[in-house]
Amino acid sequence: MTQNSDDDDFFNWFVLAIVGAAIAPVLVAKFVPAAQDFLVRWHVLVTDHVLIPLGPTAGLDFGRCLIAVAVIVLAIVVVVRVARRRSMQRQR
Repeated sequence: MTQNSDDDDFFNWFVLAIVGAAIAPVLVAKFVPAAQDFLVRWHVLVTDHVLIPLGPTAGLDFGRCLIAVAVIVLAIVVVVRVARRRSMQRQR
């Protein structure tokens, strides 16, 4: 592999790790009630001022929603950057 394709692979895995780390706790909390209590204790989810409920007692508030949106936007930016890089390499 060339250096550029190694960089692209790194960015792909980096994006996957960021998005996975942001989405996995929310998905687990949605389907496993015991995980909701754990995530509330670790302040990942809240029980007050819930904007997006993920169960009967817990969910995401406005601040956590902003963080989730920022992580998703970051992932999109990185993916677009990698795609542009590949496109420029093919044109050379």
